[in-house]
Amino acid sequence: MDPMKFALRLRLRKLDDTGLYALFLLKELLIKQGWSDLEIVQGYLTVAGETCWHCWIQRRDTIIDLGRILATLKEPEFAKCEFKYTLEKPDGDVRVDEPNVAIWDRRDDQTFWKGAPKKFLEFRSKCHHILHDKAR
Repeated sequence: MDPMKFALRLRLRKLDDTGLYALFLLKELLIKQGWSDLEIVQGYLTVAGETCWHCWIQRRDTIIDLGRILATLKEPEFAKCEFKYTLEKPDGDVRVDEPNVAIWDRRDDQTFWKGAPKKFLEFRSKCHHILHDKAR
């Protein structure tokens, strides 16, 4: 699934604020389509002088940042900003999004998807079903 189309579907269903659940679902869908070497990376993002804890999908040297895509859809001016991704915590203040950190901490837990909102779980199921039908 194309990340931009996925982001548009999230917005259409008002699920663009589901944080890391959407990122993990996008990775699942891309793997299901045959993408390989995908990894969800946690690190830090600096935009307009502000730094925050952030996660993105990485494939070799390519970054797929669903958060950036969604932010640009909400506010097109984000497309003009320079995004700097680092794995090391930079000096200075870093904003941490607590709900996403909690989701990240239990990403390998068998109960990971049980914590997702019901509406998002229905969307996840539908996305997998659509890809399954297209593969036929």
